[in-house]
Amino acid sequence: MTLKGTGILILVTLFLSACGGDAGESGAVAAESSPRDGVAGEMMAAAQDPAPEAVVDEPALSDFLTEELHDVEPAGSGTFRIDVAGEVHEGELETCWAREGNPEDRFEARALWQSEDGRAFHLQLRRLLRNDEFFWGRSQGYEFDQVSLRLHDGSGHFELQDQYAASGLQVWRDEPGANPIRGQGSGELPVLRVARDGETGDLRVTALGELEVGEEYGSTNYGTPLTGPFTLAMRCPGEA
Repeated sequence: MTLKGTGILILVTLFLSACGGDAGESGAVAAESSPRDGVAGEMMAAAQDPAPEAVVDEPALSDFLTEELHDVEPAGSGTFRIDVAGEVHEGELETCWAREGNPEDRFEARALWQSEDGRAFHLQLRRLLRNDEFFWGRSQGYEFDQVSLRLHDGSGHFELQDQYAASGLQVWRDEPGANPIRGQGSGELPVLRVARDGETGDLRVTALGELEVGEEYGSTNYGTPLTGPFTLAMRCPGEA
């Protein structure tokens, strides 16, 4: 081969080598910027950093006992005072107690008395807070306040509706935080406010609302049921 031919061969070889190197580098760059690799990278990043879980607010629970009572005239130890549309009755309590714990926190009070004009009265109060979710949405729900004022024949028996005439108030919540439901009468929960005296252990109780007559309890055999705005106060002696 002549010297001229040898020079041409070397030039061709160098050219082809240069082209091959450019192609390889271009291929590497293309591989690094592949759309598939970009999607895969995003998926791996998402798997490593999962989205934060949604925060669920816990329902607002009600207080069974309270520190602030309604602004009403207080009652003496072991007594009650109720004012319904200006008609006032006072007397001694028959029972009054509170119990806290599962499945419910419960307050109950009762009084029986006879007015000067001969009418026989029966007053019953009840406040419930059910701690067991099984009862939420069922009868009387989660929170339940009741005031019942009955006129009766004096025997204290209430098995039959024609044995008494009654007015009252019932307000409850099906579950914590739900809007109150009014079955009879009206009042803002807690209708009954119950506070425990830290020194004596006495229960100080107030109530505020409006009493109404239910459709099935309008008998006037024993007098006209008391209705309208009412206030109530009582003080239950603590355990010795």
